[in-house]
Amino acid sequence: MELDFPLTTLEGLADEVPLPTFRGDDDNGQAWGLEAEPFPYHFLAQVTLRQVVARVFSNLYESGAESGASQAKGTYYEPSRTLVHELSRQLEEWRSLLPNQLQWTDDMNEEKPNASGQYSADPPLFVTDTADRSSARPVRNADTLIAALRSRYLYVRFMIYLPYIYKVLSSPQLAKDEDIENCIICLRSGIRWPITMSPPKDTMRLTPHLFGWTYSLLNVLVILHMTTKSSILRYAREKHFPPGEMESSAALMLDWIHDMSKIDAVARRAWIILKQVYPV
Repeated sequence: MELDFPLTTLEGLADEVPLPTFRGDDDNGQAWGLEAEPFPYHFLAQVTLRQVVARVFSNLYESGAESGASQAKGTYYEPSRTLVHELSRQLEEWRSLLPNQLQWTDDMNEEKPNASGQYSADPPLFVTDTADRSSARPVRNADTLIAALRSRYLYVRFMIYLPYIYKVLSSPQLAKDEDIENCIICLRSGIRWPITMSPPKDTMRLTPHLFGWTYSLLNVLVILHMTTKSSILRYAREKHFPPGEMESSAALMLDWIHDMSKIDAVARRAWIILKQVYPV
């Protein structure tokens, strides 16, 4: 849906398909090596997050395309700020209602909470370098599930605030302080995705829906590159982000797509595009 692919007739069955059922920890979680992880909640959380995704693309992009088409050529369509704030509120509410074992905050994006919601940073759940990962903590199947859930959240938040990036790029003379603040939220949502870190990146070929992640990363990488071209975005980058933070995140995404391009045609096409943009 968010990749703008044509929808199939399966969409009409969405209301008739029940939620997934799970036979129990002995047959599912234990077999997957998830141990105390709330195994079914990972998938139920993805189902409920998709409802937020549907609202975002229906209200921001589909409606926006119709409204933009009716405007004069060369003008910029700006979504209602009330709508953007409401969609953002719904996304944050989704995260706040997750079980304690799945909870996280922006400051603890690479850490893992326990059953009571307390965070443990030793060892970290995700690291940017495989060599930094403690050998004392074994790689688990749950790592990819957690990384996908958190990265998916960041992508949805990125898409909610992306219209303000478009506004700054297309009509910089109309940019207001609030627009720049929203651009910062968008840019912050496009970096440090756990799915690009270790250990998930070490088993990226086992990640579900690889083509979707490839397109999502390509989208973000193009926007990160534009922070070096737009004076407003460059100012936001230099003032509100630590030196090298965007570069390190972009390097992780580029490494992800480059590795996948060796075996996946979609990633190979994305890599051809990125080689024209990034000095790789």
